Amino acid sequence: MGQNDDNAKTMKQAAEGSWVRERLFRHVSEMLRLAPAIVLARSGVILIVLVDTVMVGHYAARELGYLAMGMSLTQPLIVTSLGLILGTLVLSAHHLGAGDLHGCGRVWRRSILYASGIGAICVVFSLFGETFLTWTGQSEELAREGGKVMLMIGLGLPAHLLFLACSFFLEGIRRPTAGLVAMAGANVVNLVLNWAFIYGHVAFVPEGAMGAAAATSLARWCGGLGMVAY
Repeated sequence: MGQNDDNAKTMKQAAEGSWVRERLFRHVSEMLRLAPAIVLARSGVILIVLVDTVMVGHYAARELGYLAMGMSLTQPLIVTSLGLILGTLVLSAHHLGAGDLHGCGRVWRRSILYASGIGAICVVFSLFGETFLTWTGQSEELAREGGKVMLMIGLGLPAHLLFLACSFFLEGIRRPTAGLVAMAGANVVNLVLNWAFIYGHVAFVPEGAMGAAAATSLARWCGGLGMVAY
């Protein structure tokens, strides 16, 4: 009787060990499959800002100051908004794990409305860029030009939040590749428009920092609307 109990205990332990190894392998494999596209898409968000900074800095140091002033106010809006819509990823993954695909769809539709509302609030904040910069003690010129840049970038924030809401949804249902493709396309659009707007190519007037801000907003609208359509 004791021999049988020992054999049963050994078999149970072996089964439990096999179950743990199987789950660990499945989770690690899933992470390695999803992570590259997600990491590259997130990097693309930073790459847009980096390209703007480099190209405006090459155009004129003063214009780089204007761009820095505008970005100093819009980046907190972007980071805060990102945190507010991050629940889209969690809830989408939750409903997918429960096998409730209709629930996933409801999460996406609500997140689109939510992101649009937050984006509209960001645009309202962007209207007061010059006032905010004046309060921080900036010179009249920096406050004025930085405020213009903030407004131009702010006009693209609703699209950026739509992009993030769709990306989080797709990541939650294990389909992150579309976000990577859209972000890569937005970076290409931003680079080409920067070349035209900042330096005044293709019959455009050189706009410096304002040109970079306009290019970024247009690129974000391309990426955001593209993700919604997908």
